[in-house]
Amino acid sequence: MKPLSPALPPEGGGSPPPTLELEHLTWTEVRDAIAGGYDTVVVVGGSLEGHGPHLPLGTDTIWGKEFGLKIAERLGHSLLAPVIPYGPDEGLMAFPGTVHVDVETTGRLLQAICDSLLSHGFKRIVVCTSHEGYIAPLSTLIDRMPWHRSRLVVISDLTGWFDMVRDTGTVDGITVEQLGAHAGEFETSLMLHIKPDGVRKPLPAGTPLDPRDHPDLFRKDLSAVAPSGAAGVPSAADGSRGDRYLDAVVSFIVEAVKRSESVRAAAKS
Repeated sequence: MKPLSPALPPEGGGSPPPTLELEHLTWTEVRDAIAGGYDTVVVVGGSLEGHGPHLPLGTDTIWGKEFGLKIAERLGHSLLAPVIPYGPDEGLMAFPGTVHVDVETTGRLLQAICDSLLSHGFKRIVVCTSHEGYIAPLSTLIDRMPWHRSRLVVISDLTGWFDMVRDTGTVDGITVEQLGAHAGEFETSLMLHIKPDGVRKPLPAGTPLDPRDHPDLFRKDLSAVAPSGAAGVPSAADGSRGDRYLDAVVSFIVEAVKRSESVRAAAKS
């Protein structure tokens, strides 16, 4: 079993919580963490969906947890809520085991999670995703919670994320078509880095495609474009590159949080 992520000492002294993972803390440890300056919770939207014949259904949730922990670590004095294991997935229902939760229900769930956490005294909730289906519910979250606007940092625009991933792959000669949009080189490399024993071999060839040419890929039937569910080229994947991809997407989110806080601070001054 992977050891729980360690925490920084609380601001002003005291003992740090034994882990950054909210689900593994007792309520008294959470209370003490908040009192000690752990004022932020990271919330990540994941999924349960087909990821080709080579990756598990929970791929977005598995790598989303690693993603969220690293964000919490880099932000400092932050905890990670359990990754939400379901989300909007209408375009992948052709693959058995996929669970689709509509955008409205997902948005209400996000609101309930954030409301609950803020009610306990956390000052900031950072909401992001490892699953493209969360873009729509994330984009409306602040409008659902206008009274908490200053306490939410929601990252729903993944264009910059894609650019950073593309640039990371380009260094190794990986094309956009190989990276793909779903269960391709990018996600397969991530999983080879994070959970290699969960990746089935041999890696399939998949269906090379540029996601920019398929803006509605996940709202229509993905199997019509990528019959195996792998939109990209999994066989080009490499675990060491997955490590660099993870660093790139974590850096994107952390920098987005910092920019948001700078804008808010400037607006107050």
